[in-house]
Amino acid sequence: MRKASAIEGLARRAKAASRTLARTPTAAKDKALREMARAIRLTSGRILRVNRSEVAAARAAGKPAA
Repeated sequence: MRKASAIEGLARRAKAASRTLARTPTAAKDKALREMARAIRLTSGRILRVNRSEVAAARAAGKPAA
């Protein structure tokens, strides 16, 4: 049941975070989203390279596609 306990903990933290986000001004949330999008754009090449490598390793190990 450790896995269920870990998931329950994540759910509790997500619920607490949602309360904080609900009180956060829209402008602050918009700024955070823009910054996250920028970070993804700046690192997308690396993200895709790592993903390709991980997919190839999983295939080589005989793991099914998810």
